[in-house]
Amino acid sequence: MFVRVPTGPLRGMKLQLGTSIRCFKGTFEQDKALFLQGFVKPGDTVWDIGAHIGYMTLLLSKSVGSSGQVYALEPNKSNYSIARSHVDYNCKNVVLLNAALWKKSGLVAFSTQDKSLAGHIVESNGKDIVLALDLEALVEAAPCSPALIKMDVEGAEDFLIPHLVNVLPSASLALLCSIDSDQALEIAKQTAETHGMRLYKCAKFDHPNPYSKFGDAEILLLGKDRVLSEASLLQFMKIGSTPVK
Repeated sequence: MFVRVPTGPLRGMKLQLGTSIRCFKGTFEQDKALFLQGFVKPGDTVWDIGAHIGYMTLLLSKSVGSSGQVYALEPNKSNYSIARSHVDYNCKNVVLLNAALWKKSGLVAFSTQDKSLAGHIVESNGKDIVLALDLEALVEAAPCSPALIKMDVEGAEDFLIPHLVNVLPSASLALLCSIDSDQALEIAKQTAETHGMRLYKCAKFDHPNPYSKFGDAEILLLGKDRVLSEASLLQFMKIGSTPVK
């Protein structure tokens, strides 16, 4: 059963009953949502790597408008099923794939975590087997270069951050990425330095344990040709200032 969202950034859209009350209230990852609303422009092409149940996918769809396009990937079958229904009910400008972004295309082991159904690719002993696409396959499916990549891949950012920046035109790239470890943060810093990109860290990194489950620690990587307004920067910096409980 679906109900129309009465408030928040997805007001007027339909979400599956049982979705988090924070989604219906428009308070789910609110500062991140507000940043995306201000940063993404009508007509943009956006990639959503790790779409979960599609909340941010819907927000991005609304932000890019009828002249824009969203390409979203979600490997977890349960999350994908919910995201699929959300997209089908609400959007005509979203291509949603039940797949992960990884080193090579094919089937990979996948481990599901905790009640949020978040998960990550593992070398072996994964609970599920999921389809993975390499970057070349994704570029073929999404021929327009993305104005923004929003990525939440539960640890795979160690590999994907440098890989995306090495392959895509870094000067025009904007990458909003959830970070799960100091190692991933260091890799992001090295990647930014190598390619002459700016790296910003959100407020979550000011907390004693930035990688706690109460809200994501986000970084923003910007190529030298990308402009970031002061208002957008301030909104990005607020992400994680009050960890979600």
